[in-house]
Amino acid sequence: MSTARRPLIYLGVFLALALFYYFYEHKGGIERAELEQQAKKALLFSPDSAAELSITTARGTLSLERSGQGWVLLSPVRAAADSEAVARLLRSAADAAHDRVVEDSAADLSIYGLDRPQLTFSVTARGDSAAQILELGNKNPGETYIYARNLERPSRVVLLNGWLLGDLDRTAFQLRDKRLLRFDKDGIERLTVTDKNGKVLEIARSGDRWNLRTQQRTRQKYRADPDSVDAMLDKLAEAEAVGFIDEPPQQWEELYHLDEPLLTVLLAEADGGATHVLFLGARDTSGNYYAARPGAMDNVFLADGGLFDLFSGDFSRLRSMALVGVERDSITSVGYSGGDGNWAAVRSSAGEWSFSEPAGERLDQAGLDNFLYDLLDARADSFVGGEPGGERGLPHNPDFTVGFTAGGAQSRIAFAYDGGTGTYRAAGNSFEGIAVVDSAESAKLNKKLEQMKYRKVVEFVTGAVDRVVIERPGSPALELAGGEGQWRVTAPRELAAASWKVQNLLWKLIDVQYERVLSGSAADNSAFGFDSPSVALSLYQGDSLTVRVLLGEPVDGGGNTKLVALRTSADTRTFAVDAAILAEIPEEPEAFTEN
Repeated sequence: MSTARRPLIYLGVFLALALFYYFYEHKGGIERAELEQQAKKALLFSPDSAAELSITTARGTLSLERSGQGWVLLSPVRAAADSEAVARLLRSAADAAHDRVVEDSAADLSIYGLDRPQLTFSVTARGDSAAQILELGNKNPGETYIYARNLERPSRVVLLNGWLLGDLDRTAFQLRDKRLLRFDKDGIERLTVTDKNGKVLEIARSGDRWNLRTQQRTRQKYRADPDSVDAMLDKLAEAEAVGFIDEPPQQWEELYHLDEPLLTVLLAEADGGATHVLFLGARDTSGNYYAARPGAMDNVFLADGGLFDLFSGDFSRLRSMALVGVERDSITSVGYSGGDGNWAAVRSSAGEWSFSEPAGERLDQAGLDNFLYDLLDARADSFVGGEPGGERGLPHNPDFTVGFTAGGAQSRIAFAYDGGTGTYRAAGNSFEGIAVVDSAESAKLNKKLEQMKYRKVVEFVTGAVDRVVIERPGSPALELAGGEGQWRVTAPRELAAASWKVQNLLWKLIDVQYERVLSGSAADNSAFGFDSPSVALSLYQGDSLTVRVLLGEPVDGGGNTKLVALRTSADTRTFAVDAAILAEIPEEPEAFTEN
């Protein structure tokens, strides 16, 4: 044989072995394992293929069939079944596999309790004429397993896990559909509750909000609290029967007042969709539950009393306590007026806010954001008169007023302090009636002009500063250089500096806020001591001056407040700031070193 052909022969042998391994050992091994697993199955069916099933115990036989809308109970009562509960039952039956075969040809089934089984489970798959039947007998001595047989091999006794009996031993109540109503909460447009005397409550969706209307004031709509409405719909969607009344209709109509129900709950879907109706009648003979009948069914359920309470009583609890019912992004202007002056702010198309009154002042963006959050979060403790809209009209001589424009509509809320209760009364066109508002809640909106101004006076980027010069009269300049966490003192002598101390100084400067503006002109240096400042602090990036801060003479702050005059190279105005900043600027180089 030619040596040139040997590698080809070896390659052919290798490929043959590889194919043999793949098809017999690997793929064949998987198929053999699957066949072995199938052979251990107590029943051979797919849960999705089941068309009929029955469960027989000492209580009787429970039978079900699959319909186009799901599973239906046929006996002991005809009713809709809980398809999810049936699906779990079928999965348990389909997954059941024997631990071992006890006998292949058992002569005496009574030894295993299979002459009179505890439970017989029967299932028929679609397209099959015959059912598969599994019988469960006694548990083994250790009560871990249960003896069973499949009637396709009636003399073969196997051991199955004992949990199977508990999984298959279902009652009609456990498999029955107990949901009172089935609906998609997000698709509901209107909820109406009517008692036997007429309409009690209507809640209707309008865009992204809910409106509330009650019998007492049918002409007026009130904004409903969306969380309360959602909670009500959730409870209704999750409500389940605690029992069933399966008497003929002619008996329960009058007995439980379902011919004239105490309450009728109607849900209407949007865009002319389906309606869902629930009738709530009288209490049952125990006095604990109410008779309930979904409008689309002839069955009568027993509902927990909490469901009746949910749709009765004082519906003012559903009213929104929010003073403002708009989205933040829809607000384009906001204003304030009070005894200490007025201010107004507008939002640009880019989303930036600025003062429209007084012109020329800088607005504190963070302060304005907080004001808007407080405005949207403002809640009333109650409304005067109990019933929504009990009293109308603005309070006399309000202490302050907040106005805003949202979606092109202008709104105004006036607040007046009520010394008798220590609360504020508020009224306006963004809600109905007079709101009683906690003093702390009102104080968040009582923001005067000085509180809304941008009060920081030294602005720079701390990370961009790489040189700091501190000058005082009669002393050599103190200089620091570095940045990026590697600072050092360079004058009047060289020292290693603690970078965090330099960083703290920069942060202190950025946080300085003015108490008041002393002057709008830079021409009056001598008036505030800037011709010979107590401290001159210069910040550089490379050779470029970032900002220069001058601290001049003390200023009368009134009371115990000590102020000092301050001016920066970036502003022509002179400010009065807290004199505590002087103590934050070290005088000696050693103050910047690690202690």
